[in-house]
Amino acid sequence: ANCVFTQALKDRFADSGIKAVVATPGGSVTNLQSNTGTTGGMQGNMWILRFCQTAEDGAMPILAACMDPSTENGDFWDPSGTLTGPAVKISWSKSCLDPDNKKNIWEWSEEACGKFEI
Repeated sequence: ANCVFTQALKDRFADSGIKAVVATPGGSVTNLQSNTGTTGGMQGNMWILRFCQTAEDGAMPILAACMDPSTENGDFWDPSGTLTGPAVKISWSKSCLDPDNKKNIWEWSEEACGKFEI
């Protein structure tokens, strides 16, 4: 949903000079999942952290999205290896680019938060 919303926002910003971008930290060793959902977080699955990167390395796609001069409106930054690795721009899935999905997520967001104009 975040990715589809970013694409809808990108369309609305168009040539305004404002950028809508998205970034993911991949697999990063933090305490963010320590109390997720009803399963008690990832306590039972801590073995997966062996395959993750540091929180600092996880911040790199977010920093790239904000600071890299090559970042353009609508870019998606991710670790190069999905879970770990240097920050790279990645391609969008077809569902994120689907005009109906973008229209729906925008309308649902306005229903939840109120109408807003850009």
